[in-house]
Amino acid sequence: MRVPDPNQFDGPVHLRMKDDADWTEVPPQFVTGYGRSVGLADMAYAIRSSRPHRASLEQAFAVLDLMQAFLDSSMVGKTITPVSRYTRPKPMPADLPFGTLDR
Repeated sequence: MRVPDPNQFDGPVHLRMKDDADWTEVPPQFVTGYGRSVGLADMAYAIRSSRPHRASLEQAFAVLDLMQAFLDSSMVGKTITPVSRYTRPKPMPADLPFGTLDR
């Protein structure tokens, strides 16, 4: 997987499977252009409206676990199964006007 500069937040994501000679660009699945502060803004809005926020401790641990599994897998040359379990929250609706965080 090849991802864009994390300081830019948008950009092409490319994927190359084991037997592929070339990289394939993966189309975006979510709204782009929100930038750095959308996670914090969503958290504040969620707290004020009494709904669970999307940037949770459980999500952070699951991401860390995946990153460690990638590293371990590359070092030992075999598949590593992450140990964490994470239930993905409902995503932000993709059809919201820019700057709107919820319906």
